[in-house]
Amino acid sequence: MRHVCYAAATLLLGFLASVPCFGWGSDGHKIIAEIAWQEMTPEARAAVEKLLADDPDCHTIQEASVRADEVRREPEYAWTAPLHYVNLPPGSESL
Repeated sequence: MRHVCYAAATLLLGFLASVPCFGWGSDGHKIIAEIAWQEMTPEARAAVEKLLADDPDCHTIQEASVRADEVRREPEYAWTAPLHYVNLPPGSESL
């Protein structure tokens, strides 16, 4: 019985250790967008604001940073799902 408990505990720990990561998540995207905003020149900020002025769903760069995640599962945006990531061959050092 003791061996079964050890095996179950080991299996459980292995399962918990292999829980998949979920990348950036919306908070990560927004944090990076805020850092990018802080690092932009005034001209770059003005260009971003001009782009966002015509978008009814995104008023800030932080909102825009998560928009692709929000819409990629909607039928009219299904075509964008493969554009959200890049698969690189093992050992690649650049795109």
